[in-house]
Amino acid sequence: MDSDTHGPMEAFETWLLRRVGRAVEAGDVSANLLNELITEVQVSRDKSQRESHTAAVQNIASEVGLSSEEVENRTRRVGSQAASDPRGDDASGRLSVAGGTEEGILISCDGGRSA
Repeated sequence: MDSDTHGPMEAFETWLLRRVGRAVEAGDVSANLLNELITEVQVSRDKSQRESHTAAVQNIASEVGLSSEEVENRTRRVGSQAASDPRGDDASGRLSVAGGTEEGILISCDGGRSA
């Protein structure tokens, strides 16, 4: 992993895991330590992704004047439509901004198809 394409935390995590991996290979530390570190790094990344998702949903909700729950519901609906698209392309299920008006922003959650 390159520190230019990843943040400082990812670069540190990579360095730490490699360093502990070398120590395990040399027999200086138990392999359990490496396994524990890998688990903790994954838990940390998952938590960060959840927090980012929550912040994005809240941002979208405030921009379009919907509740966070409604944005989550529409996001899930988009995902299920994309997964069940019989055409096999990813044209369906995209969020698209149709345009802004004085009342707000019109967003299509069904790829332009009527529900």
